[in-house]
Amino acid sequence: MGFVNLKSWQEERITIMSMHSKLLQSIFGKTIEKIKASSRESQKMIMYFLSIADQEKNYSDFVHKNIVYLGEIKNNYQNCGKAVHDLCEGIETYEANVAKDKLHASKVIRQIVDETLGSVFKEQVKKTDEFNSKFSKDMKKLHIEEKDNEKAYSNFTTMLEEAEVTMNNKRPYEKDFWLAENQCLITSKKHEEKQRELCKDVIDIWGRCEAVEEVRLRNMKQLYESYFTKTTILSDSSKQLLQIISKTNEDEASSKVYSFKNMFSEDDARTLLHLHDLLDKKIDLEKSNTEDIKQFLLSIRIKDPPQTTFIMKEGILKRDPGFMKSWRDVICIITTEGFFHGFNHRSDKDPVITMNLHKISITTKKDTKFEISEEKKGMFSSHKKISFKTTSLIEMEDWITALKKF
Repeated sequence: MGFVNLKSWQEERITIMSMHSKLLQSIFGKTIEKIKASSRESQKMIMYFLSIADQEKNYSDFVHKNIVYLGEIKNNYQNCGKAVHDLCEGIETYEANVAKDKLHASKVIRQIVDETLGSVFKEQVKKTDEFNSKFSKDMKKLHIEEKDNEKAYSNFTTMLEEAEVTMNNKRPYEKDFWLAENQCLITSKKHEEKQRELCKDVIDIWGRCEAVEEVRLRNMKQLYESYFTKTTILSDSSKQLLQIISKTNEDEASSKVYSFKNMFSEDDARTLLHLHDLLDKKIDLEKSNTEDIKQFLLSIRIKDPPQTTFIMKEGILKRDPGFMKSWRDVICIITTEGFFHGFNHRSDKDPVITMNLHKISITTKKDTKFEISEEKKGMFSSHKKISFKTTSLIEMEDWITALKKF
C-alpha cells in the first residue's frame, strides 16, 4: 500500500467513524433526556396521588375527632329519650365506618402507587445511573483506541517523511514501513470494534428505555383506573383525563416517544444522510421506521484498506522455541525494506520475531531445517539465532532465496 492510498483510506475512515460516533452520542443523550423527563413525570404523579392519600387520611382523622363529640352529645341528651340516643349512635357508627373507609383508601392508594409508578420510578433512576456509567466506560475505551490509532498513523507518516529525507541524502533507511503500516491498520480495526460495541450498547439502551416507558404508561393507566373508577364524584377534568388514559395504547405511545423521528434533530438527519452517501447504503428517512435506522447504524462497517505493497513474501514456518519444547507455527513476513517478522497470530500488533535481513547469515541444517543468525554491533553487541523448518525442501529453498535478497 502506498502512502497516498493509506492516507486516503484513513481520512475516509476517520470521517465515517466521527459521524457515526456523533450520532451515537446524540442518540444516547436524547435517550437519557427522555428517561429523565419521564422519571420527573412519574415523580409528579406519585406526589399527586400521595397527596390524595394524605387527604383521605386527614379526613379520617377529622371524622375520628368528631366521633368524640357525638359521645358527649349522647351523654347530654340521654334523658331526652331513646330516639335521640339511637340517632346519635347511628351517626357515630356511620362516621366510624367513613373514617375506617377513608383510612383504608389512603393505605390502598399508597400501596397502588408503590407497586405501579413507584416501582417504575425506582427503575428509571436505577437505569439512568446504570446507562450513564456504561456509556462513560465505553467512551473511555473508545477514546483510548482512537488515540492509539492516531499515534500509529502519525508514526507511519513521520517514518515516510524521515525516509524521504534520508534517501535524498543518499543514506540507507533502516526502518520498516510495513510494520508501521500494519500497526496503523490493526489499531484502526480495534478502534472500529470498540465503536461497534458502543453502537450495540446505545441501541440496547434505546430499546430498554422504550420498554421502561411502556411499563410506566401501563402502570399509570392502572393507577388512574384503580382510583378514579372507584370514586363516585369526579371533576370534569378528571373525567376527561380518565377517558384519554383509558384509550391510550402504551405500546404505541412508548414507540412514538422513542421513535427515531422524535430522537433525531435536523443535524442528526443530515449526518445520517451523509453517512448513507459515503457508505452507498440504501435508506429513506421518510419511509424508514425506527428499527430500520437501528439496523443501519449497526451495519456500518469501514471498507477494507487497499492491498499493501510492502510485503515481499508471507507464509507459515515452524519455529524451534528452545530446549525440550515442540516446534510451533509462526506466521512469517519478509518486507520490501528487508525485514523479517514472525507473529503468533496475524492480527497481533507486535511481532515475536524481528530481524534486519541486511545483517543476517543463513545456515542450512538437516532435512528441511535452517537457521537465521543476526548480529547487532555497537556498545551492547548481541547475537541472535533462530531455527526454522518447512514442510519440503522446495519450500525451504524458496524461503532462503527470499531471505538472501538483502
